[in-house]
Amino acid sequence: MKRDYWMFDENGYYISPVKAHYDDENPMPDNVTDVEPPSYWRAQWTGSEWIETGGPPEPGEETLAAEVRAKRNALLDETDKTQLLDAPVTKDLQDAYATYRQTLRDLPQQPGFPHDIEWPEPPMFGKE
Repeated sequence: MKRDYWMFDENGYYISPVKAHYDDENPMPDNVTDVEPPSYWRAQWTGSEWIETGGPPEPGEETLAAEVRAKRNALLDETDKTQLLDAPVTKDLQDAYATYRQTLRDLPQQPGFPHDIEWPEPPMFGKE
């Protein structure tokens, strides 16, 4: 029978509830506990109990930059096919995607990077 558990990140901060069944054949992961946190968003697991904290620290500059780059890379991956020679798009739309993709590559050069990002709008199929 499934029951409630609580998941925490590598620093012990609460992430989310988990409905699961753990036993000898399906052991509880190291980042899950069966002890309910007192206040979800501000709780931190010490390994034996939850303590009240101000919540997880704000992500640092490097973490934010890595998150922005990961999102950017995913958007580039999604549009790779638009640049193939046999892509099922018009030349104008292919050029628009090339410009969009270059703008994505240039995100780290924006003045507010990584805190204030102006994400480009992707071209739309059928709206050339």
